[in-house]
Amino acid sequence: MADVQYSENGKVAIFNGLRFIRDDSSGYYLNSTRHLRLHRAVYEFHYGKIPIGYDIHHIDFEKGNNEISNLQLLTSEEHMRIHGDNLSDERKAFMRENLRTNALPAAVDWHKSDAGRDWHKVHYLQTRDRLMQKKQITCRCCQKEFLGYVNSIFCSERCRGRWRRMTGIDKIRRNCEICGKEFITSKYSGTRTCSASCANKLRWNKKNQQAS
Repeated sequence: MADVQYSENGKVAIFNGLRFIRDDSSGYYLNSTRHLRLHRAVYEFHYGKIPIGYDIHHIDFEKGNNEISNLQLLTSEEHMRIHGDNLSDERKAFMRENLRTNALPAAVDWHKSDAGRDWHKVHYLQTRDRLMQKKQITCRCCQKEFLGYVNSIFCSERCRGRWRRMTGIDKIRRNCEICGKEFITSKYSGTRTCSASCANKLRWNKKNQQAS
């Protein structure tokens, strides 16, 4: 099993015969020849190609910790949400304002341009042909081989749901509306209390409010 080797006070990392240099502005380790980031190279070495629409997340938020045990596969949406939850209010406000005044207007203008429309046409044709291809894939959950589209990672919806439960990817923290205690639940759940006792109190309170 390949390990990441660091040198020059952590500035350089060697993995699987490739040399990666830490970018001080972003904190990521990059191989400029292959345009590859270290954490993605480590994940793909152990688990294969990263599916389209997925990112690799540093579980402890340390970009210098690129061991496989610290890397987690997340959808791009989930990855952005996790990092968004850990930004300061000041940083979030700055990013929202920058997006509103700079990024969005520029993106709208480019997509309306001839270059933007041509890019979308070419990208659609390339993506359509590639995504419609099928190949033998090993299910990420049950390890069973199946014939699926190139971006498939689960053999069934059952395995998809099981994997999500196993990894805890849908778990979030909430505060009980009755006692204030923090509890963990699924982000898709409407649960508002930490226990059956608090749930009964919440229903009782709502009933009394409606009666009054």
